[in-house]
Amino acid sequence: MTSTNDPAYVSDDTGVVLGTLITDQPLESLAAAAYDDVMVASMGACVTFNGVVRNHDGGQRVRSLSYTSHPTAEAIMATVADKVLDRHPDVRIWAAHRIGGIAIGEAAFVVHVASAHRAWHQRTAMPPFGHARTWRTPLKPRCPSGKNNF
Repeated sequence: MTSTNDPAYVSDDTGVVLGTLITDQPLESLAAAAYDDVMVASMGACVTFNGVVRNHDGGQRVRSLSYTSHPTAEAIMATVADKVLDRHPDVRIWAAHRIGGIAIGEAAFVVHVASAHRAWHQRTAMPPFGHARTWRTPLKPRCPSGKNNF
């Protein structure tokens, strides 16, 4: 449901999870292509969460990182995305998590959340900034994965 001042086709463009995936491929080019899919002409805002591997964790230096995932992890990501969409149907979502070896500075987790407006007038809705946070928060404890720092 979009603003009542929006043309009907705007609501046809929202309420979509364009993809959730777990891959051993670098996310940067996948995220760039997904951004183009998320930001169709009726969308006026997109927030991207880009989780990047840093050079420290828990007070220790990190040279690289390796993620593993459980076979159910991709399905769990899809379920979390669907639940966010149920609560906030005015958005378009795409998300990906990388597994395998990841160098410092490379993306490990990317989420795009687009909407027709930067904020809504409805009391129960939130701007896309909140949707990106809402998406990530429930995923971490539910998605079985392993993280190894080197």
